[in-house]
Amino acid sequence: MNLLEIKNKIFELLAGSSISDHHKRLITILLPAMNEEQLVTILDSLVEERVKMSKIKERVDRVNFKYTVMVDKLAKEKSKES
Repeated sequence: MNLLEIKNKIFELLAGSSISDHHKRLITILLPAMNEEQLVTILDSLVEERVKMSKIKERVDRVNFKYTVMVDKLAKEKSKES
């Protein structure tokens, strides 16, 4: 990847990142002055954050599904008793 591709990828990942707006602005302001090594470090961190956030989202979805199934079962049992 060349510097322009790295910077574009960083901008893409920053748009969906959960870091504070202040830090996003800092990265955006300092981006032109950074060398390739620093850009790659930021890119790796943002990619790692996206992976972790997607795993958390999967866990939340799975817990919500289990909760929904449990509530449905309890509702069916309750309706059978009535």
